[in-house]
Amino acid sequence: MIIEILLVVLIIILVNKFGFSQVNKQKVIFEKIIYILFIVTTDIFLLIYYADRFNWPSNLKLSENIYTQNWLNIITSCISSIISASIGGLIAFFVANKEIEVNNKQNEENNRIANMPLLCYEFENKSSNGRYIELKTNIEKGTRGEIHFSIKNIGLNTARNVRINIESNIINESKGMRYYILEKDKIEFVTFLGLFNIKEIYHFKIKVAYQDLLLHSYEQEIEFDYQLSSHINGSEREYYIDNLVIREENMIKNK
Repeated sequence: MIIEILLVVLIIILVNKFGFSQVNKQKVIFEKIIYILFIVTTDIFLLIYYADRFNWPSNLKLSENIYTQNWLNIITSCISSIISASIGGLIAFFVANKEIEVNNKQNEENNRIANMPLLCYEFENKSSNGRYIELKTNIEKGTRGEIHFSIKNIGLNTARNVRINIESNIINESKGMRYYILEKDKIEFVTFLGLFNIKEIYHFKIKVAYQDLLLHSYEQEIEFDYQLSSHINGSEREYYIDNLVIREENMIKNK
């Protein structure tokens, strides 16, 4: 009998150890409570079963002058009611918590959309007052050319921390610049300068990263082919932009 009791104690310890290890692994409070409820329920049923199996109440003289069957029914009924109420409360808590979570996410998404900038990009064949970025290409004896690039914010609110980066296989290192803000309906002009071979096609990628006023981060890519023309219009040499691809903006979760 002693060996059986030790085995029962060992089983209860192992079940509890496994259950609490699962509790520590869970990150959601609801799941932690489920595992704790499982542990408590299992322990209670094991104790009641083995108390009846080994006749502990009689051996300990706890059943003298009482009708043990009535008390067993009362205890079983109470435990069942407590477990049922706990499960019902947990389900109600889980449903309410999910509804609150969904509402919070919806409100956050609505706020994000209400503050979301939308950038529009254009290339022109004439220079405008703006910023200039010198591109150090790997062409030593080429012709000086320009790429006139503009960004307009046509979204619902201001874009902040706007960063522009241009890449190409003819650029020794990627070049970039940074604005602080780009207000609604505001246009910024950027001119990229470099040496190119006339009528030779070069592929470029411009990456634009920015944030809305709620600090959500976005990134967008513009890819195009560039060809410097032999024709000069006034004081500027013309160029052609082909295969222009403006990709959808992506929201970056990790800032």
